[in-house]
Amino acid sequence: MTSRDFGAARITDTDTYRSFSPHAWWSPHRGVRLPSDAVTHLDLIDAALAIAPRDAVVSGPSCGVVWRVPLPLRVLDMAVEITIPPGGFHVDRPGLRCRRRELHPDHVTELDGRRVTTPTRLLIDLGELLETSELVAVADDLLRRSLLDLDLLRFWAHRLRRRRGIRAVREAIEYVDARAESPRESMMRYHLWRAGYTDLRPNADIHDPGGRFIARGDLVDDRRKIVVEYDGAHHLSREGQVRDAQRRLDLAADGWLEVTVVSADLYPPSKLLSKVARAYQVR
Repeated sequence: MTSRDFGAARITDTDTYRSFSPHAWWSPHRGVRLPSDAVTHLDLIDAALAIAPRDAVVSGPSCGVVWRVPLPLRVLDMAVEITIPPGGFHVDRPGLRCRRRELHPDHVTELDGRRVTTPTRLLIDLGELLETSELVAVADDLLRRSLLDLDLLRFWAHRLRRRRGIRAVREAIEYVDARAESPRESMMRYHLWRAGYTDLRPNADIHDPGGRFIARGDLVDDRRKIVVEYDGAHHLSREGQVRDAQRRLDLAADGWLEVTVVSADLYPPSKLLSKVARAYQVR
């Protein structure tokens, strides 16, 4: 017999491996099969759960995948992580990290049929792995979707103050803003606000003196008429380039100074800060 969890099929002692055609199934771990077209991070998580104890909890970056938060590729490439209670059955498989630890009951919930850590616990765990700007991006996303309680996160960040990475979590809390609309915008805002450019408002509409809408800016300083815009992949299409050209013309005609930021400006953020500092000097 086989027991199926989502797309994953577990092979028990009474099964025959020949019942799983290699053309239709593949094996991410010993004792489990996935359909041949199941190759996403979520599929690998389900495969791990198929061979894990029933009390296993998806945790760490893998939990972030289930919650669909923006994560950097370097942590997405890590092993699938599950947490089991102390003394629980340890699952040892390549590509699977099985952690024995006690999770507070308030830190475990169910999402789409999977036992996972809560958004609060997710952020606390990610503090060990992510830079503060990346934590802000994850927290922004969760807050925008009404999945995160900042007061509750503050409580646990204080209660677990000796935990590795918790200082980054506590700093990130002070920069979280639900108005953010993309991870790069969140990271950009964190670096700029931290550097003192707190007059920059996220995702603000810009109008001319007559009230006509001109543009929507990623970060807008109304008093100095400076707008900081992240130039992501959606700007590369022909239509996007045409819109951007007209937008820049409209902004310039109304006296606005636009600072265009690209991914390379965030790594390291000194390039971003230099660009924005130059704009403020001009003003």
